[in-house]
Amino acid sequence: AMVLNSLGGVLQRQGKFDDAVDAFRRSYDLLVKLGDERGQAMVLNSLGGVLQRQEYFSEACAAYEKSVVLGRKLGDKRHLAIVSTALGKFHLAQSRPVEAIKALDEAFDLEIGFRNQRGVKIVVGSLLRALHAAGDRQHAIRVCEAALSLIPSDTFLRKNLERLKKTT
Repeated sequence: AMVLNSLGGVLQRQGKFDDAVDAFRRSYDLLVKLGDERGQAMVLNSLGGVLQRQEYFSEACAAYEKSVVLGRKLGDKRHLAIVSTALGKFHLAQSRPVEAIKALDEAFDLEIGFRNQRGVKIVVGSLLRALHAAGDRQHAIRVCEAALSLIPSDTFLRKNLERLKKTT
């Protein structure tokens, strides 16, 4: 199952998206038979990404959401941070800022809790775009301040915080 998952990743990087989907689905099916929910959650996140790339948006969303459900069931906060970021970015790309904020907020809070600077940097730009689209400046200010408490020298965050405070 993990070999198929790895193969799916390689095929995706090669631009062979149909083959990647097939490998991910075969991996997932094996993991279901094995009862490996952690593996299923991981493969569903990868499958969601390639389906999104192929513009199979409802299937991609379903894969991400099922991955979130499994991550919550397992209490796997690291996985939840990753898949919530992917789901939030998906919703943002689909012009659904409210749904994006919900997923990205969860990812952001987890990454802040882990004190993971890299993870915060990955999620914060998308979260700020979603908050801007929703017109929620106060929430955006709180996000910038929380991120700056972990990464005080980040110029992107400082500039955004200054801009947001000027417009409120």
